Amino acid sequence: MMRLFPLVLVCCWSTVPAALYGQADTTAENNENSGRMLSIGQTVAGNIFYENEKKAFVINTDGDSIEWVYYDYWNNKIAAGGSPVGDKTVDLTVNPGRSGWFRLIISTKKAGRTIASKETSFAIVSDFDLSTVNESPFIGQTHAWQSVDTLIPIAKKMGVKYIRDVIRWEAVENAKQVYMFKAKQDRFISLLAQNNLKPYLVLALYNALYDKGEAPVSNEAALAFANYGGQILSRYPSIDQVEIWNEPDIGTFSKGLTTDEEKAGFYFNLLKTSYELIHALFPKVKITGFVVSDRASDAFLNSIYKKGALKYMNEYAFHSYTPVPEDIAKDIARHKSIMKSWNDNMTIPLNLSETGFTTFRFTETEQANYLPRRIVNALTNGVSKIGVYNLQNKSTKHESEGSFGLIRHPNDSKGAYVPKPAFVSYAVLTRQLTGAKFERDEHLSPGMIYSFKFKKGDEEIRCMYSPSSARVKLHTSASITITDLMGNKQTYMPVNGIVYLNLDKDLVYVNGVLEAPYWEPCM
Repeated sequence: MMRLFPLVLVCCWSTVPAALYGQADTTAENNENSGRMLSIGQTVAGNIFYENEKKAFVINTDGDSIEWVYYDYWNNKIAAGGSPVGDKTVDLTVNPGRSGWFRLIISTKKAGRTIASKETSFAIVSDFDLSTVNESPFIGQTHAWQSVDTLIPIAKKMGVKYIRDVIRWEAVENAKQVYMFKAKQDRFISLLAQNNLKPYLVLALYNALYDKGEAPVSNEAALAFANYGGQILSRYPSIDQVEIWNEPDIGTFSKGLTTDEEKAGFYFNLLKTSYELIHALFPKVKITGFVVSDRASDAFLNSIYKKGALKYMNEYAFHSYTPVPEDIAKDIARHKSIMKSWNDNMTIPLNLSETGFTTFRFTETEQANYLPRRIVNALTNGVSKIGVYNLQNKSTKHESEGSFGLIRHPNDSKGAYVPKPAFVSYAVLTRQLTGAKFERDEHLSPGMIYSFKFKKGDEEIRCMYSPSSARVKLHTSASITITDLMGNKQTYMPVNGIVYLNLDKDLVYVNGVLEAPYWEPCM
């Protein structure tokens, strides 16, 4: 499909902000004693820049010169060059002149010989004013043990409106009916507000004060859990939505229980008790129930419904990690079908509060490609909110659970918090579809060419892609703008009412008014 053209990189001596973010040196040769020291210092956390920010790095090396090169998401070389080293430091400023994700490689030389190399990545995203956004379907996922001071501003740049996280029960109630809040919890909520973000809070998990620290099945434990939720909402009135527990169908989150019936009974009691207390005190707070994993059986779901669960929640949440992006439609249809069977053929709002692709199983390119396809297919099948799991890698190990992040772990050898390409593809999507309403799908050949029409005010936005590649004719009498997966825009004028567009697996956004028959494949 259409690509935007390489521009230039500028390397210069400049004044760089003094506050730098570290990059882990995990290779043995990168230390000053070996004579091969090389590190890439960050001037902006994670090397994630707005378009109007200076894209600067501080290179520290004991070589006498460096060479640099960087590539875009499609592995096109954008620019390369070299610089002398002064006092073991080079201030490097890049200027690709476009948005996107970039892979930067620095090599240090001494007497003309390369002595060390290091790779990092950076991202450039468009400005996005979240203060003007009241509602959004888009959620980022953080974890209470991570650095909120770093991650929340990064999430803001990603363009999500909500952050899904937990303030744990055992962290708040350390003695029965005695509630203590820590400075980090206060700061988490405060930082969200400062960055125009909202909390999407999970109420969980075990508390050793009740039921031996296992699943809170007793009435005393369930009521204590509900009271903890009430204490959270009393202290933090900005919270307007809570999920009750997390994935009660799996062993990790149903400790001490073995059968589906035991788990369903536990969860229904917890949901009912929490709803009755919280809704009475905070009637405007949305109570989100079920929050089941992608392994939840039909029997488990039906068992909770049979007890009358729909009376005790405002929204329904589920998780899905199906490997084929488009197959999310099947998962949504399943959850809707079961709900309708218990609710006079009606549904309540559905939230896909966890979904994502681990780069242990998928390449980083696939993660970036699949994620917006998953999200768009979910939105067009009636999902109200979507939470991408995770914002940050949980570990530096190459293993499944630790590799869901859209940015890297702070100890990653490629740099603290630096982006994977999927960070940018999600950021582009949030900018395109925040405030947009789905109108219709226009699949001429399902499975071959996908086209989803959204409207934002008077603006028409089509999300289009073709997993097997295709060339299409767009019918229009006015100019249209194509935004690629990495956020780069190009405007086209029609010739004889036609604009030709090459589609491939990377979703693009078509902004502009199309006229019937809107688009058709080129034969």
